[in-house]
Amino acid sequence: MKRHFVMAAGLAVMSAVFALSGCGGNGSAGPATQLWYDQYLPPAVGQVHLDTCQDLFGMITTPEKAASKFQEAMEKYNAEKE
Repeated sequence: MKRHFVMAAGLAVMSAVFALSGCGGNGSAGPATQLWYDQYLPPAVGQVHLDTCQDLFGMITTPEKAASKFQEAMEKYNAEKE
């Protein structure tokens, strides 16, 4: 299960890099890009996703630590949901 969250975190980072580089879309660079992944997550987990992505881009955390934080947040959410 942990592997899936690591993959999801990696995909989210790749999506952000793709969007920030101006690639994709219809060829015109718009003033903003809305990524869907953080909107799909429960609010508390989505905030951890946003925070860890910022930490990754700021180079103040490692992908492994970011994935671990994301995993913990999702497990906590799932435990509270039951």
